Amino acid sequence: MKERSVTADITDALFELLKTKELPQITVTELIKRAGVCRASFYRNFYLTEDVIRQYGSDMYAQINRTIPLNPGGIYEHILAVNTYLYTQREQLTLIEKRGLYHLMEDPIMEQCVFQLQRLGVWSNHYQAEFYAGAVTHMLRVWARSSFAESPEEITRIIYALLNHEPMKKM
Repeated sequence: MKERSVTADITDALFELLKTKELPQITVTELIKRAGVCRASFYRNFYLTEDVIRQYGSDMYAQINRTIPLNPGGIYEHILAVNTYLYTQREQLTLIEKRGLYHLMEDPIMEQCVFQLQRLGVWSNHYQAEFYAGAVTHMLRVWARSSFAESPEEITRIIYALLNHEPMKKM
């Protein structure tokens, strides 16, 4: 059986604490106690508790990049695969939205947008990446705010229609 990483234990502990507390109310002492790790383990991996959320975002997108094949059947299928993975993270992403912490996800989302645009061969300039990162951030926030009411398939159809300037049916 594979041992869990210290960062995974700290991340899980932070999300548990976020269920009942705002991030500024969570101390490093409380976090490491919940995670079952020592203070040095926290500071070896993070500087601030906010960094746990940033690292969660980076790790989430790294997992997407490892597991989703490049352009498995076109852009639509790629977006669907990403949304299907994000849906598995709905509890954490909803907590991030509920606690007003999406600003901590902006850098990981931006890095992911640049990577995916280059990976899919559609990169043209940094404005494009900023545009998509902003759209992804806000679409993800709205999806989380609605408790992921739409399925990954439904949200993918919405995003794809927007990307292609297609008229959408009212929901």
